[in-house]
Amino acid sequence: MITWTSKGLAIAACLALAGCDDLSNLNLNLPGQTAPLGFAELAGGAVTIVPPTGFCVDPRSLRQNFALMARCDVLGGEGGAGLPAAVITATSVATRAGATITPAQAGAGSETVLERRDAPILSMIRVEGAPPIADARSVYWRGAGQIGDHTIGLAIYQGSNTPTLGGLAPELLVQTMQRSQNRSVANTVARQDNSATLDTNPG
Repeated sequence: MITWTSKGLAIAACLALAGCDDLSNLNLNLPGQTAPLGFAELAGGAVTIVPPTGFCVDPRSLRQNFALMARCDVLGGEGGAGLPAAVITATSVATRAGATITPAQAGAGSETVLERRDAPILSMIRVEGAPPIADARSVYWRGAGQIGDHTIGLAIYQGSNTPTLGGLAPELLVQTMQRSQNRSVANTVARQDNSATLDTNPG
């Protein structure tokens, strides 16, 4: 289960689940706030998290191995207005070669698994439990997949009084994983190419 490590992060998460009518002050007078991000690098740049269409990264949420995503318009950006309100979290965990972490291992022991669903790049479960965000629905989705030598844990939560995502929830997690995997691989290749160029042209 996620532990909120700052008041700002907790506020952002709770507001993002509250519904559009309650979000008008999300971007006002918050110290150190910056614009919502299209992606975020975790694990020292080894992993790049890219939100699904209409979602952005809340820059206030960023930690070494954690990012929170919400609708771009909710965070003060553009896009996402046609989507139900939801919050997606991403956590990266370094894993040794051949090892993986399952969605259930990334969650709380008290969660009850209601459904399992596997995509080529992401294993997912729908669970019922105590979500880490105030006033969120008790039923939510978790997923786990691999990017390089890091296991990526994803979860998507909705407010208890917001329209349900239904089948869109797992689709958003898969889209997040696919975009993040593609961007992370591209960044790794670019760094390797740059390193090779520097090695062959020491100047």
